[in-house]
Amino acid sequence: MTEESTSSPKQRQERVTLSPSGVERLDRWVGVVSESYPGIQVSRTDLVNWLVDRHAERLSGTEVAAIRDAFFSEEQLVAWAVREARRLSDSGEKSSVIELIVAHGSGLRGKSRVPRRPRREKGEPEPREEGTEGHEDRRP
Repeated sequence: MTEESTSSPKQRQERVTLSPSGVERLDRWVGVVSESYPGIQVSRTDLVNWLVDRHAERLSGTEVAAIRDAFFSEEQLVAWAVREARRLSDSGEKSSVIELIVAHGSGLRGKSRVPRRPRREKGEPEPREEGTEGHEDRRP
């Protein structure tokens, strides 16, 4: 007689890595719960799962915008656009990298990584860029 396994298949465990400040904050939260209710033992994993499960199913527009502002990278957008343009080209569709960036580059309207020049006061002459001394501006 062969013995059949009666245990259910194990669920795949997903793991995430927290930053040092995230670990400190999580440990403080676990400590607060443990100190407040001695009969309750909460692990880091339990607390993170509880927090995620209690959050709304969808991220709000404000949360998505905040995430974009925190993580947007022009380099990643360009790399994605190149890959997407190749994929479209392979499937017979035509789209340029520039078109894709313009159509999907909403992150470009977020934080600017290039500092802007301060506005000049009325009547103040426009500052010249370095290396342009002696060259007249020939704009109409």
